[in-house]
Parts: sequence; C-alpha cells; structure tokens
Amino acid sequence: MTRLTGPYDHETVSLARCKACSGIFLFYASLVQDEHWQYWCPIDPAERDLLLEEDDLWDPQRSIHARALLEQHGYLLFDPAGKFEWVAPGRAVSEGTPW
Repeated sequence: MTRLTGPYDHETVSLARCKACSGIFLFYASLVQDEHWQYWCPIDPAERDLLLEEDDLWDPQRSIHARALLEQHGYLLFDPAGKFEWVAPGRAVSEGTPW
C-alpha cells in the first residue's frame, strides 16, 4: 500500500495492489464527526496516474479526485457501525471534516 496523503489529513488517500490479481485499488478514508468511513474500489492505470500527480500544497485536489473516482466506479464501504456494503456508482462519498 502506498499512502498519498499526509498522516494528519482528515482524509486518507492510498493505493494498493492486489497480490492475487495484480489489480490497482484506491483506498479512501475520512473522519466525519468522529466517525471513520472507509472506501475501496478498483481503478485503472490512467486513474492511478491522476492520483499520483503532484498535489498543490495550497489547494490540494487528490482527495477530490479520489472521491470522484469512487463515485464513478461504485465502491466497497466500511461504515462506522462496522458493516461492509457494496455501493453502486453515483452515490456520494462522505468528505472528511476539515480541521
């Protein structure tokens, strides 16, 4: 797994490669009102490259791109209640609370 955001961000964006299929997966996590939300989805190499582009220090876009990719593909959600759910494309992703 490769973390793409800093350790103190309210949103986490990481990339992972599956050992079984070699697929690339996006991991996004957000902290909203003290609730931790986690999301996963497979992405293609072009989408990976978009996330790997250097992010602007003053106007970061990586988390915005990650949420958009999740919403386009559909995703696996792990919610604060400890439940997993497959979510169809088009459903919004919870943005982390900015501190």
